[in-house]
Amino acid sequence: MWIGTLSGLVAFDKSAGRFLPNPVAAKHPRLASSIINAMYRDSRRRIWIGTNYGLYLYTPAGDRLSAFETLPTGGQFHAVCVSEDSGGTIWIGTRSGLFRYDEHGGSFEGYTTADGLPNDCVYGILEDRYNRLWLSTNRGLSCFSPGSGLFRNYLREDGVGSNQFNMYAACRTAGGAFYFGGVNGVTWFGPEEMTDNPFAPAPRITGITLLNRRATPDRTNGVLCDSLGNLTSVRIPSRDNLFSVEFVVTNPLAGTNNSFACKLEGFDDHWRPTRNTSVGYSNLRPGRYTLLVRAGNNDNVWCEQPARLEIRITPAWYQTALFRIACILAALAAAYGVAHFLSLRGKMRMQLRLEQMEKHKIEEISQEKIRFYINMSHELRTPLTLILSPLQEIRSHDIQDRFVRRRIDYVWANSRRLLHMVNQLLDYRKAELNMFRMGVAETDPEAVAANLFAMFEDNAQGRDMNFIFASSLAGRRAAIDVSYVEMMVTNLLSNAFKFTPDGGTIRLGLDMEGESLTISVRDSGMGIAQDKIDRIFERFYRIDDDKAGAGIGLSIVKLLVDRHHGSITVKSEPGRFTEFRISLPASIAAYAPEELAGEERTAGRSCGDVSLFVQEAAYVGGRVQAAGHGSHEESILIVEDNDQIKQYLADSFSDRFNIFTASDGAEARAMLRDTEVDLVITDIMMPGMDGLELSAIKQNIRTSHIMVIILTARDSMEDQMAGIEAGADDYLPKPFSLPILQAKTGNLLKTRYRLRHRYSRSIAEVDPDKITSNAMDGEFLRKAIKVVEENIGNEEFSSDDFARELCISRSSLHLKMKSITGEAATQFIRKIRFNRACTLLAEGKLSVAEVSVVVGFGSPSYFATSFKKHVGCLPTEYQRNRGAARGGDS
Repeated sequence: MWIGTLSGLVAFDKSAGRFLPNPVAAKHPRLASSIINAMYRDSRRRIWIGTNYGLYLYTPAGDRLSAFETLPTGGQFHAVCVSEDSGGTIWIGTRSGLFRYDEHGGSFEGYTTADGLPNDCVYGILEDRYNRLWLSTNRGLSCFSPGSGLFRNYLREDGVGSNQFNMYAACRTAGGAFYFGGVNGVTWFGPEEMTDNPFAPAPRITGITLLNRRATPDRTNGVLCDSLGNLTSVRIPSRDNLFSVEFVVTNPLAGTNNSFACKLEGFDDHWRPTRNTSVGYSNLRPGRYTLLVRAGNNDNVWCEQPARLEIRITPAWYQTALFRIACILAALAAAYGVAHFLSLRGKMRMQLRLEQMEKHKIEEISQEKIRFYINMSHELRTPLTLILSPLQEIRSHDIQDRFVRRRIDYVWANSRRLLHMVNQLLDYRKAELNMFRMGVAETDPEAVAANLFAMFEDNAQGRDMNFIFASSLAGRRAAIDVSYVEMMVTNLLSNAFKFTPDGGTIRLGLDMEGESLTISVRDSGMGIAQDKIDRIFERFYRIDDDKAGAGIGLSIVKLLVDRHHGSITVKSEPGRFTEFRISLPASIAAYAPEELAGEERTAGRSCGDVSLFVQEAAYVGGRVQAAGHGSHEESILIVEDNDQIKQYLADSFSDRFNIFTASDGAEARAMLRDTEVDLVITDIMMPGMDGLELSAIKQNIRTSHIMVIILTARDSMEDQMAGIEAGADDYLPKPFSLPILQAKTGNLLKTRYRLRHRYSRSIAEVDPDKITSNAMDGEFLRKAIKVVEENIGNEEFSSDDFARELCISRSSLHLKMKSITGEAATQFIRKIRFNRACTLLAEGKLSVAEVSVVVGFGSPSYFATSFKKHVGCLPTEYQRNRGAARGGDS
């Protein structure tokens, strides 16, 4: 005997008279501890077990236990009762509705309050003779017809003893009577006696409420009714457009279970079901409507003839046709007013445009002036190169004649002043065109200012000036663009020295005020009149025409301060002092991401006067010695369209190198076909083929080993990047320093010589990445090594075969190998062979004779002699030493 308890499923042994663990509970441990709500054996002798945590089906034939723990709609399967109808369908009552079990699919179909069930908690299920299911719930009884899927519900008002029933309290007697136990007693009845109500009640519209006030029938207010008191028509002003209509039905058999359906023609497209005896509407548009009301009894039998109510919504004054006409006339008047306004505005725009065109014309004239100055600045760079470079060479010599020395110094100083003016013009143009790229990074502004202070210190000492540097930062960092801050401070200091007499005072100060970095430059010079302070940042404006300068230094400072999102102020008293104060945001959060320093930012990037001071500081003793390397002779090709610069460079390098010259890129490229050159010095701007096109020789396998130095008047970061990307090995802006050019040339050639020397003396494996200086030469060397290794056992493999495999002429192969490795092609082949021999001997797997055959030597004795000459010891000694080394390591 199976018994369900509050503590799980157990079995009772009648013969022993005691309770035992149920074997089915062992198959599912939850059955041994759960509350058993229901146990039912169906017609197939299967046992259904309902619990608080699921429904279980035990099939004795196969000793199978199936668990259904989750409802199809989600949630726990809380089974309360199980029943089987006359058709063999299993029905389960749960706390989540009624469920039908599908034998074929093994699934459940649910019915809830949304389908008509009075309450989702089903306590009992009984079937009558008409195959209807009677369900006891927490809200009355329900009669369910499985065929139609309809529910008919019975409450206390319909004669049921209680609306709330109990679990396990449902049974059917032998005579067919049903008993259901509830909280207020037992309800019993004969289900066959419960027949449908055939009477279809007729609805009546009895009243209307306007704005929560019940309207009485009267012709004056437009509420009319018939002789039976039924409302027939109503007129409602638009301002009172909030109303509800009341209706009733006489049906004593149905009690309160009558149903209604309403439809407002002109507003609703479908019938709206309701169980209320009123329906409300609001905010209807003015017009005519018809309200239709139908009624149905408790058995869903509906009357055929609906009640009707004619409703008219009268418009307000602003909804009438007269008002619309008035609105149209007002709109036309407004349109005329707008057109008149637009006409006046067009005239104003035309006048403003004429003023703008005049202003634009003035700006064009100003820009033409600027372009003229810029073009002149570019043109001045070439003669400045021919002035400054020879002057620097002359000044580096010890000139005994004081007269000559003084005049050379004078020419030198004024040439550099001219260069400073040229640079200022170019820098101003870059700043005006927004070509200065910001590169803000957190740094120590005190260190930057100290470097600039040191540059002017000698000048101050020579003029007996009191030059002061004061900083309260104490190592605090700030977010700035170093190069542009250098340019600002340099311009301000330059002006201070220009307008301060000998023996005066100049003070450079740094301070941190809140989140701002303050840079101040104060001098005891001539001062600035108040009526001129507002104009000092205008381009080409000069306070004193007797002082040298282009009048754009302060304009550059103002542009750069604005780029830093900062401000600059001026305080001055004529004859006493002038103080410039720059305030810059110190936090890096004040700058946009594109304004921050990226990986492409070049360390030490600078412009203007700063570059001149740095360049002068680089000259040690005024002369840089050119590099050379013994008896090796190198050749240089100079490509320059200016004959004077070309001749000057040729004379400067002729005592150390073989010199070839060309006037443009096309001539130089033709010369390189027949001339062996180690380095090319070329200008960028030339007629025909320019220097960037000529740099493409780095992309030709025959000439990729030739080093290239570019000289140009274009010194911007973009121009330098273009030159480097074109393949140039170095980039030098004009006007260039000849000693620096000589040093760069010597260093490039010396570096190549060292690589060759190190390679020729090494017996290690050939590493293309360490020998070559560009990707194309590296790829060529890798291919050459591969070709030799593929033919390493071929004793007849010669330099002709080598050149053929590399698809290059024998002379070009010789030239290429000499330029990269310093060795001929035959020496390169032997080196690869001996390197392989060293590897095989070190492994110790082959004898010396076998190794000689593998690396392409037919005679072991010749191999031994050549090996000793190359490595320094006999193969047997090398193998023995390597073997001993391996033994020691192990």
